[in-house]
Parts: sequence; C-alpha cells; structure tokens
Amino acid sequence: MQNLNLKFFFLIKFFFYEIKNLYRIILIRLKNISRFKLINYISYILMNNDLKYKEQNITKFLKNMKSNYLKSKKKYSKKKILVELLYIHPERTIMNCLISKDLQKFYGFDITALIKKNDHLSKSIAQSFGINRFIYYQEGNIIDRIKSLLMAIDIINFNEIDKKLIKLKLFGYEIGKAAYENYFRFYNFNHLKKNKFLLYICLSKAILATKFSKKIFRENYEMCVMGELQYIPYRLLFHCALKNKVPVYNLRGTAALNYMGRLYKNYKDRNSHQLKYSSKLSVLLSKILKNNKDIQFFNYKKRINY
Repeated sequence: MQNLNLKFFFLIKFFFYEIKNLYRIILIRLKNISRFKLINYISYILMNNDLKYKEQNITKFLKNMKSNYLKSKKKYSKKKILVELLYIHPERTIMNCLISKDLQKFYGFDITALIKKNDHLSKSIAQSFGINRFIYYQEGNIIDRIKSLLMAIDIINFNEIDKKLIKLKLFGYEIGKAAYENYFRFYNFNHLKKNKFLLYICLSKAILATKFSKKIFRENYEMCVMGELQYIPYRLLFHCALKNKVPVYNLRGTAALNYMGRLYKNYKDRNSHQLKYSSKLSVLLSKILKNNKDIQFFNYKKRINY
C-alpha cells in the first residue's frame, strides 16, 4: 500500500517535471532554429535541403571542412566505427570527428555517428567530415519514461535509495553509480538534503540509457570514439561498449589546456582514470628514456593501468 501511494505521488510530480522539461526543450529548439533563416529551415524539414547558418564563422568552417574531407571518393569496408556526438558542444564534436576520421584513414572502416535528433549543428559538422550515417539517441516516449520510473521505485526502497543507490546494478551494469553521479552533477540543488524524487528520476534515466546502449551494441562495431565517460548516458554507453569487447578511444582536455587521449580495451578498467596509461607504454618509455628520474616518474605505480 505504501508503495502504491509513493507511485501515485511520484507520478503526479513526474507530470509537472515533464511539463517543465518540455518547456526547456522548446526554448532550446527555438534557440537552435534561430540559427537559420525561417524559409531555409522549412525547406530543410520538408525537402531535406542543406541548412544555411546565419553565423558566417560556422558557414566558413563547414565549407573549409567539406573542401578537405569531401574530395575523397574512397569506399570503406562494411566494418564500422561508432563516434559519439551527444555532447552538444562544437569543440567536442569536432575533436571526436577528427579522431574517428584518423581511425578511418588507418583502418578503412566506415563511420556511424550517434547524435541527438534535433542537434543540427553536430550533424552539419559530422557531414562536413564526410560522415553520413547517423543513429539518433532515444530517451523513450512518455510511456517508456513512466514505466522506467515505476520500475525504479520497485527496484529500490524509498527509505534506502540515498544510501544504496550507488551500489545498485541492473542488467549487469552499474546503473546506480551512473544515476548517483548524474544527480550530483545536474540535480543536487540542496546540498543539505537529497531530493529522493530526483534520485528516482536519475535512476529511471539510467534504466532507459542502459536499454538503449544494449540495443546499439547489438550491431557489430570495431571501435568506438567517445568524448565523455561520466553521467547519463555516456557512462552506460562506455560500459556497454567494453562489455561487448568494443575498444573505446577517449579524448580528454580542451583547446586551452591541450588534449590527451586513452584507449580502453578491458571492462575491468572502466572506472580507472583517463590519464592512466598501460604498463606496456611504461616499459616502452623506460627503454627509450635514459634519465633515471624520468624512468621513476613513468614507472610510478599510481600512473600505470595494470
């Protein structure tokens, strides 16, 4: 009876949450549409014409990229690279595209991009690199979201969610950890008291993200390029890739702070730091470097991923 009352109360809160979220989405989409002339955007929707941006810097960048990457008519193998472009930021999108194109040049694999459906800029950037295969991230319809919320309530007790969520596993994945870090990053507005409704919302998002990630990796990908490894859905995509033995190339850094990357191959390394490097690299550097202090630095155990 108590669980039924909780579900009823949370469903009411859920509908208010959805209305607020819908309002936010509408504002974001209107802002995105404002990048284009109205006639051009309508022609894009109705006739799939090219989008023309009002901002000249974007237009110039896309034109330059097309002149560099669309010259090649090379045909690639049926083997595929998955590049994640869900983080809506041009710099991250560009860097992930660059990495995937370098991998394509080396291995000769085709590229599929994972993007959000209405992220026109990320899609335009990917197309300027010659990437034309897309998968759209699905957060589920409102029925799916209600079902996942009710499932979350059934999975973990209301009185224990703030203490036991971080250790929760479902479908073989650390969905509790993903939900917990997502809550603290985006929803923890009151540091003195946890909002249990929002904890359940994060858990329900993690459930949906896990289901989608498992669906994605039913396809055979040779490798995956990701810019973010934390939060929802990135952590769950990342873990799902490793569980399916798909190596993940990850970039860390910014243009201001410089870039560095890491290749993840094993699921056991899923929670290790992006700045760790393999013992094989450590041994190689030890052979190359002659300075004893440099060798000690590279052999320091906390920096080696065993």
